[in-house]
Amino acid sequence: MDYNNAFAQASIKEDVYVTMPRGFKPSDTKNDYVLKLNKRLYGLVQSPKPFYDHMSAGQKEMDFVTSENNPCLFIHKDMIAISWIDDFVFVSRDGSKIDEMVLSLKASAAI
Repeated sequence: MDYNNAFAQASIKEDVYVTMPRGFKPSDTKNDYVLKLNKRLYGLVQSPKPFYDHMSAGQKEMDFVTSENNPCLFIHKDMIAISWIDDFVFVSRDGSKIDEMVLSLKASAAI
C-alpha cells in the first residue's frame, strides 16, 4: 500500500524557503525571489521525520505498538505492519483484517 502525498501530510513547523524554479522570470529584475513553503516536499531534509511521527501516531491510534527493535515495524494483536518511507505491507492470518485496515485508511484519506 502507498501513502498518498506522504510528506505533505505532516505539518511544517519551521520556515522553509526554496529558490524560484528555473525559468521563472520576475517582472522586477532588481530583487531575488524565494518561495516560502506551506507544506513539506520530497527531497527536503526536514520531511521524513515529521511524516514518520505523523504516521506512527496514526498507527498508535489504531492500537499498533512500535517494535523495540525496528521503529518501522508495528505490531497489532491481529496483524503486523511494516513501513518503508511511504509504503506499507500488512501481514495477517485473517485477510479480512487487512481489508478492514485498508478501508479504514481510505476513509481517513491517508491512501
